[in-house]
Amino acid sequence: MILLFLSYFQQYAYYSIKVSFDDSMNILTGEEYIVYKNNSPNPLDTIYLNTYFNSMREGSRYAEDMRRRGRKFSPSKKNEGWIRITEFYMEGKPAKTIIDTGDVSLVVLPEPILPGWVVKINLKFKEKIPFLFSRMGHIDKHYEMAYWFPQISVYDSAGWHTDGYRGNGEFYNEFGDFDVVIDMPSGYVVMGTGRVVGDENYLNFLEKRMNGENMDSLPERWKVVFRAERVHNFVWVADKDYIIKKADAGSTDIYVLVLPGDEKQWEGMEEKTSRMVETYNRWYGRYDYPSLVVADGYVKAGGMEYPNIVIINRNIGKLPFISRLLLEDVIAHEVSHQWFFGMLGNNEMDQAWLDEAFASFTEDRYMNTYYPSDSLSGLQSYLMKYYKTGS
Repeated sequence: MILLFLSYFQQYAYYSIKVSFDDSMNILTGEEYIVYKNNSPNPLDTIYLNTYFNSMREGSRYAEDMRRRGRKFSPSKKNEGWIRITEFYMEGKPAKTIIDTGDVSLVVLPEPILPGWVVKINLKFKEKIPFLFSRMGHIDKHYEMAYWFPQISVYDSAGWHTDGYRGNGEFYNEFGDFDVVIDMPSGYVVMGTGRVVGDENYLNFLEKRMNGENMDSLPERWKVVFRAERVHNFVWVADKDYIIKKADAGSTDIYVLVLPGDEKQWEGMEEKTSRMVETYNRWYGRYDYPSLVVADGYVKAGGMEYPNIVIINRNIGKLPFISRLLLEDVIAHEVSHQWFFGMLGNNEMDQAWLDEAFASFTEDRYMNTYYPSDSLSGLQSYLMKYYKTGS
């Protein structure tokens, strides 16, 4: 046990990301400044970057996975996504080579990163936001922005993890800190990982929207500024029509974002989410972040967890006779991921059962704590049918 502990290491990365968002073309143009520390005992002469938007196009590993599972995936040029790294410098020196291998890109460094070294990386990228086929993309002017920026892949005692974006399995990323600035057209409600800290125009708009008010006038564009600490990814959502509901759970601000037409199903879900966080705090230890966002959306699953934010498919709240119970059940499941997946950051690709088992157990424990068993019979019958058919 002591030898295993001594052999453990964990890399560190700080990201400062600045992007300009063109919602007429669904294009993001950005630059990253990364501080990367090599805590491993090995020199690194290459690094890998997760470039997952490249999975949303013909010929990707994700497309092949879908075909093997009997599912059609042939995005048109209009609907496909891509990301291109246009510049890469480490300590002011250009990369020797950048090899675009699809959803993971290989960078041959100008010199090795020796054990214990801290290096500064500057890169530029451009990307097209795909139609929302899976977990990231857009539907019209609704945006769910997961896995959207070039992120250094995990390097641990097993080496580089270059699984990419696949049809099965989830994700494994390095912990770090983020400062993110999104220069974008005004009028969007934008929330995500970490805290929104600017700019003043956007903060004023956000406060008025939470109070059900409108601003007298809006600038053409504004900058939405985030700060996130000790997280392993950065995800954001944007929609001009989001209705914002707010609650708190101790020192944690709870934000629930509801799409128009779903108000009845989502009524009071901010308070129920607060109850979940307070309950899980008692059961498992304190949620260690200042905010949590639950967003109504179109993710191609019942729901999906990310650091400090979960996205729930809006159809979950529309099933007959069990809609609100099922919606609360799915939120309870996804919120519980903030503990095992979120704060512990296990390898979801290799050991998906770890956090999914924990979340399924917690969802069941939560629902049985707050609802009598006879009121859950319809929900349980539906879930048993769902899990048996896999649909």
